[in-house]
Amino acid sequence: MAVWAEFEEKEFETLANVALVSEQRARKRTVQVFSPGQVLEKTLGFDFATHVGDHTRLHRRLFGTAPGAPGATPDQLAQLKMPFAPSTRLLNVFLQYERPEHFKIGHRSALWPRDEEFLRFTVSENNIVGGGYHFDQVTALDHLAASLGPAALVRYACPAVWTKSELYGLFSANRLLDNSIFVEPRKLADHRGPDPYHRRWTYQRNRPQAGKPNPAGPWTAAESGEAFMDSAETSADHSPKSEDFGREIVLDAVEAKKVRALVDSRKAKLAARVRARSEAEDKAIEEDLKRVSPNEVEAVRASAELATIARDLGVQWSILAFT
Repeated sequence: MAVWAEFEEKEFETLANVALVSEQRARKRTVQVFSPGQVLEKTLGFDFATHVGDHTRLHRRLFGTAPGAPGATPDQLAQLKMPFAPSTRLLNVFLQYERPEHFKIGHRSALWPRDEEFLRFTVSENNIVGGGYHFDQVTALDHLAASLGPAALVRYACPAVWTKSELYGLFSANRLLDNSIFVEPRKLADHRGPDPYHRRWTYQRNRPQAGKPNPAGPWTAAESGEAFMDSAETSADHSPKSEDFGREIVLDAVEAKKVRALVDSRKAKLAARVRARSEAEDKAIEEDLKRVSPNEVEAVRASAELATIARDLGVQWSILAFT
């Protein structure tokens, strides 16, 4: 029988957001992690706090992602003060953080030998009135990855440990991401079963570089944190330079709108209070956009569109900058 990890999904998300900064510095990678708002300010030269206000919904939506996570030290975030170089390339990253379940030795699952422990995370969602489950999120994320192509990386991320002490120990040792797995949504597609996607991804701690989408999926490659960053560097070779970001983000938003129907399908299944909160935020953002100057409003509006898509899918959007 599966047992939930001792930590919550939000705990892993918080630590992983900091690790995206601290572990890259420890490995001397030339990569920086920004929220979309920080990138807009640096590339457009637009001061949101002055013109829009740092307590507005638009500001919170664009600045509320990594790396400004609780727990980050000034030293870990010092790189954010570095100016962009003309050659800096930018890459969108959409991450869905997951909380694993653990099967100990002696389990009754048919997926693994009983003398081997394993973990899994679930991508199907059950927020449907009357019960059941659906695949709106994974479907939308798969389509988002296809629509944005090399302009973005879209991944599920889950640690390969299940105890709180191990999670925090790996974080302190700058090894959390290397002991986590990153899985592309397309690898959960089920081309043989009754559902469009597998419900879960199963894997083992000692070999997180591969796993099994289940039920009945084949061995499939995944990524460790190091491999994920390698993929990001490769993708960044084809990403826009910082000086072109304003134009490119508008094109990205156009492509991302192709998944809006899927996003709205998931949103319709959320609790009424959650939908009402999102609708109130959307109205407030429209008012905030009126304070943006005509020269910047198109890029800012496009960024807000991407940010609300990420919000409605329950994922985090941040931007990697490679110098």
